[in-house]
Amino acid sequence: MKKRLFAVLFLLVCSVAYASPLGDIIRNIDAASAKIFNFCTYNIEYKDGAKKGPEKVAGRYVGNAVFIEYPGSSHLALTNKHILKCAAETEDIKGYMPGENIDGIESFTSTSSLKIKWGSQLLNTALAGMPVNGNQDIDLAILEVKWPQKSPTHGRMKVLTDETAYDLGNEVIVRGFMPCGEGSLCDDDGWVRRLKFARVEGITADKLFVQLNTPGYGGMSGSPVMILKNNKLYVIGIFSVAYLTSRYGSVDMSWAVRLKKEYFNKKKKP
Repeated sequence: MKKRLFAVLFLLVCSVAYASPLGDIIRNIDAASAKIFNFCTYNIEYKDGAKKGPEKVAGRYVGNAVFIEYPGSSHLALTNKHILKCAAETEDIKGYMPGENIDGIESFTSTSSLKIKWGSQLLNTALAGMPVNGNQDIDLAILEVKWPQKSPTHGRMKVLTDETAYDLGNEVIVRGFMPCGEGSLCDDDGWVRRLKFARVEGITADKLFVQLNTPGYGGMSGSPVMILKNNKLYVIGIFSVAYLTSRYGSVDMSWAVRLKKEYFNKKKKP
């Protein structure tokens, strides 16, 4: 009898543990999370007399995206701007070219095709906005995903653009995919989800970026940075691995682009 009672209590405790509020939070984030693929096709021109290679090569840039709640659009997602860019320098396409042909390139042009993958669905995606506002360092892009009718739909995260709602020391959550190669831990795309807890360590003087006291991982670009407020989870920023790397040439994987109200203002029609 005692053994049976112990077994029942053990199962109850385990059930409570598995049904933890944090587990629900993670599941809600995952339901709104997606992978983004930027497929770049490069059309190559070679120098006169140079050894010629392929006239077209393909490249792929990958990252994270998160679907958000937004009036008038059910399939709006946020990601980093740098994921959407194809290579601009010859050196940047070296990995897609045979080594003996790279020096013979005169010039190249590129075309981009954006796809979002949610679950097993690979969906066409269009750029809905890049809130540059005169500042090229704002590593944020807004996407409109073409969702099939009668298809299972994704979750959506609330956005918090009130910059007074959080400050130094506030705890945040970063959740996203990162490449993991091959193995039982990886999914079919060779990715694995990661969860990071951090605190806001700094806010830049221009109020555009927050620094976290815990670095993220390479490949987590585009992941949502979230805060729990009044028992509700909000996205306050988008994780940007490339921010300091592109600006200062150093690697610092602890920055996020802040979400600001003006980034989501709809342009008035003339």
